[in-house]
Amino acid sequence: MDSAPEGLDPLVSLLGERLGRIGEVILVGSGKGGVGKSLVSSSLALALSDGGSRVGLLDLDLHGPAAARLMGVSGPLESWRGGVRPVESMGVEVMSLALAVGDLPVPVSGEGKGRLTLALMALTDWGDLDYLVVDLPPGTGDEVMIPVRHVESARALAVTTPSSLARDAVRRLLVLFRDQGVDILGIVENQAYVDCGGEVVSPLGRSFAEELAAEFGTRVLARIPLDPAIGRAVDEGIHPLRRSGALADAVGAVAGEVLGRR
Repeated sequence: MDSAPEGLDPLVSLLGERLGRIGEVILVGSGKGGVGKSLVSSSLALALSDGGSRVGLLDLDLHGPAAARLMGVSGPLESWRGGVRPVESMGVEVMSLALAVGDLPVPVSGEGKGRLTLALMALTDWGDLDYLVVDLPPGTGDEVMIPVRHVESARALAVTTPSSLARDAVRRLLVLFRDQGVDILGIVENQAYVDCGGEVVSPLGRSFAEELAAEFGTRVLARIPLDPAIGRAVDEGIHPLRRSGALADAVGAVAGEVLGRR
């Protein structure tokens, strides 16, 4: 069955109503998996909440969601006023498909991925928020295009690592943001270095973050080190922001940029 024309689509109308109660939407993307996008997005949501803002975190990764685990939440979801309520954790309202399906796979493809993404965005009743942080999935497909096209005045963060593969992927995403008129807040480089007793080394290789920032007229907002405390915190079910001072400092700088440019 074909979807309704966009102007007549009730999900699009409902999404507009939801967004009308949200001050600002921050899209966090990387163009590929495995670079720490969910770590950055969930940490940013926590940092903004810790500063007194009303914050939501939306994980749009349909096939490999990580936000719910990082935030320590699980389902079931609660129906509410024609939609569903997010689950609160540490002061942040969290929504992820994982809260509905758990560890089950989501075998959806093609147009179905875009419709599922739109439904997840439109049916979540956030209430009034100052910020909604959106953890985008890898790639530049329908799951990314839905929020890019339907969220007016969204701003974006790009997450990368010191790798030519990560550079190429995030560059494609930055081109998409630029072409779609999305304001690029800046770039965050994860796994950027290791502090070996005062000596800083870059085990993953050369950084391309500054080159990307210059190409797209933006800045590198933070560089997050390879910190063993981050992995240990995840294994222990504690958000890494609460254990890694280096991560907290880096994300604090990003949160300051978000607040300063509102």
